[in-house]
Formats: sequence, C-alpha cells, structure tokens
Amino acid sequence: MGKRRPDFNQGDVCRAIAGARKAGIEVAQVEIKKDGTITIRSTTEDQAPPDSLDRELAEFSERHGRD
Repeated sequence: MGKRRPDFNQGDVCRAIAGARKAGIEVAQVEIKKDGTITIRSTTEDQAPPDSLDRELAEFSERHGRD
C-alpha cells in the first residue's frame, strides 16, 4: 500500500497560527486530526477578542442599562 498524502501541509498550519495571532490570540497548542482539521487552543479561553456583535451588544447594554 502506498503512502497517503496528508490532508494538510505546513503552509496550512502556519496560516492558521498566523491568523490566530493576528486576531490577538496567544497560541498555546495546535492539534491536527487525521482528516486535516486544525484546532488552535489559546493560553486562556478569555483571551480571544469579542467579535463585533458581542461588542455591539455590550455597548447597547451600557447605553440602556440592560444585560
């Protein structure tokens, strides 16, 4: 049986890490599954910046005194 080509390459992993860092996430661990899925874990889960919808909801709550 011949060697099977992986579903990912070094460039895929580097792009995933670079994207996480650009988003302000400190990378603690990278997990690559056999199907090519790349999972990046941050040093803390709270470190990930909120997305724009979360920011807008927080601003709305502050303006209107609601949670």
